[in-house]
Amino acid sequence: AKLLRGRTILLVTHDPLEALRISQRIFIMAGRPARLSEATLPDGETPRDPAAAAVLHHHAELLRRLSTADAQP
Repeated sequence: AKLLRGRTILLVTHDPLEALRISQRIFIMAGRPARLSEATLPDGETPRDPAAAAVLHHHAELLRRLSTADAQP
């Protein structure tokens, strides 16, 4: 995470917790044709503690959004 500061990086992952730990903005790509969701903006500096209450809250919300992503137009 320290090496990424000040740089623009595109990270594609299937691990929402990894994205929450090191990302400034998180998008969900879903559908056909693929579309990007509105950005999730995690709070705090990276790398975030995966046990922090805010990270756990965002993680639950991100999992909810992922579970319904294909159902949305």
